[in-house]
Amino acid sequence: MQPSNSPNPASPNPASPNPASPASNPYVASVNVTASAPGNRTRRLCVKRIEPVSAAKISGILYAIFTLPTVVIMFFVSLLGAGIGGNAAGAQGAIPGIVGALFALVILPVVAGVAGFVGGLIGALIFNLASSLVGGIEMDVEV
Repeated sequence: MQPSNSPNPASPNPASPNPASPASNPYVASVNVTASAPGNRTRRLCVKRIEPVSAAKISGILYAIFTLPTVVIMFFVSLLGAGIGGNAAGAQGAIPGIVGALFALVILPVVAGVAGFVGGLIGALIFNLASSLVGGIEMDVEV
């Protein structure tokens, strides 16, 4: 049987670079596949870069969400303070408690989200700088 000149689509072309190889993509590390148990394969991957804006968006959303339990508690404590202040000093005594409740309900999640966005952005930039010096974080991922 003679070899044909037409490329076989099932076999990889050695002349074309593999997009997942470390030589062609600086953000993909070499992958070592080892068998940890029958039927299980573990891959060792290396995180070398994090997209700063993507990390900042996720961080900002998480900070805003994690602030919500505190906001709910502050909202009810402020309303309780408004009720106590309103009884002791008349209608004007309730205003600071109501303002505090609205502050807790609206402004704190926004402030926490913005702080989380900025912190995530700075954290991703620092991670990228550090990983360029030491090579990233290696992980074992089971497939």
